[in-house]
Amino acid sequence: MGKRKQDTEPLVTHLKTYNLQKDIKNLLKQINPLLRQKNDVRIHLEALRNNLISEEAFLTIEAKMKLGHMALGLESLIDDVYVTILFYDKEHNMVYHGAAPSIPVDFFDFFATINENHLLNENCASCGHALYTKETVYTDIHTSPLWANFKDYILQWGFQTCLSIPFFINGEVCGTFANYSKTRSKTFTEEEVEAMKFLIKGYETEIYHLSQKLAEAPKEKKISTHRLLDIALDNMYD
Repeated sequence: MGKRKQDTEPLVTHLKTYNLQKDIKNLLKQINPLLRQKNDVRIHLEALRNNLISEEAFLTIEAKMKLGHMALGLESLIDDVYVTILFYDKEHNMVYHGAAPSIPVDFFDFFATINENHLLNENCASCGHALYTKETVYTDIHTSPLWANFKDYILQWGFQTCLSIPFFINGEVCGTFANYSKTRSKTFTEEEVEAMKFLIKGYETEIYHLSQKLAEAPKEKKISTHRLLDIALDNMYD
């Protein structure tokens, strides 16, 4: 009997492919800040109208926008939190950035360093520890040994603490929601953590369906990016 594939494998595969493409990265740089706006977002996105991308790429961007909406949902619960969604490729022991609409896309270049140098383990930052232990992990980035390899890089972006919450699909750990703060003294109450976990539990089903949709994505069909306008509008935070 063959090894059972992760339920999020199609989504991880697409993130792995399209996170490396500059045109997709540039589109996301335009779209992510707009997901937080509540007025005239269509005008801002009109610049995308005449671009052509593959249906597969379109569905990946659509998935990332939906993931971004999830991140914004968590951010709405607690002040001074910047949420990122990280996906775990267990077979290759690698991690891939899913979404973080409140953080510049370039921040996540350090994931490439982790993957290229095979650094992911129980002691690799908050998310590595959360993935391996399957437990929620809170760290002070200044002092935690988990950040030894990345502390200087993370601090230059202004982040001081991180709370990593793993998420699961069918009992298998598939990634983390990392909650960064720019306040050194930032802590989370038990009630706040439980509220975040409750919301993430609901997101797990959505993430599963996003992954299954990508599994069926056509490879060659081209599509106008004007369809991203309506998707972006649907996923604006309100």
